[in-house]
Amino acid sequence: MRGSDTGPGRNVIWDWRAKEGVGTRAPCLDFAPYRYETIDFVLYGYESVGMAQREDAFSYADLAIAGDMTKRAWQHLADLNARSPDPELLPDRRNIEMAKRAAVIGGFAAAGVPLYAAARLAAALVYNEFNTIDGEVPSGLGSLARGLPRAAWKQIPSDSGDNDYWFHRALIRHRDIYTPGQALDSDALVQIVDRTHVYVAVLSGTPILNPWDSAKEPRSYAGRMDGWGRDSEVKFTSASEMASHDPENPETFSLGARVNETARAADRNAVGRITVNVSLAVRNGLDRIARHRGHMHPAPNAREVAS
Repeated sequence: MRGSDTGPGRNVIWDWRAKEGVGTRAPCLDFAPYRYETIDFVLYGYESVGMAQREDAFSYADLAIAGDMTKRAWQHLADLNARSPDPELLPDRRNIEMAKRAAVIGGFAAAGVPLYAAARLAAALVYNEFNTIDGEVPSGLGSLARGLPRAAWKQIPSDSGDNDYWFHRALIRHRDIYTPGQALDSDALVQIVDRTHVYVAVLSGTPILNPWDSAKEPRSYAGRMDGWGRDSEVKFTSASEMASHDPENPETFSLGARVNETARAADRNAVGRITVNVSLAVRNGLDRIARHRGHMHPAPNAREVAS
């Protein structure tokens, strides 16, 4: 297999020469969109061993590292998704969306949410609450990347689009802009109250408009999770499924107001809360992948060690 990428001042070429099952390659320069790797899974419908793989595509090992979980745990989630008649736990391709999802699932799991419930919740929140270009939770990397010098932007592959992997890949070389393990004011938070009620917020405390009474509140009610700890029964019902936000529909809007009041009471009388910074979870997951691939040095300070 032979592949090449041309860009400003670079020409990267790989050669695959089958010789007693061993492959050889030319050196892979930094920021080339492809990396050489022997893989043992089906990637985008092509089963192959020894191929030039896009650097922003991920193996099961990569995804497990992003989620800070074992490869077996990730394989279990992938198997559950594959066996489902209507797969919805995971994105359908092992690209940046899948890596971000793995990191968020790992963030929930690290906070004590059972693995399957974490995957179910992550999928539901992505669908109902967040509206980023890649369809996953906001990472804040795109905003940070605006501060990169022009030379750094030239090293990002021209066909990458708004891809958080490449933003992160550039940012880790600019510690004056990006500090691994550090939260940002714009980070999205998910709060789970009494293992049931789910809210979303912004770390900075930016008020969020309540659709049922036009009030601005520090967090927004996302919905209800039932079946905590019972994999086959885990279900998330979004607030919009419970009742309409449309004031032109008096009956369902009134129901929505009651749902909203129930959510406020649950928040006020909470026994236990779990708060997960899902944006930071994504950045930490990409940091782990970068360290695994040798793109970042081991964490040099206490903050990064904690991440």
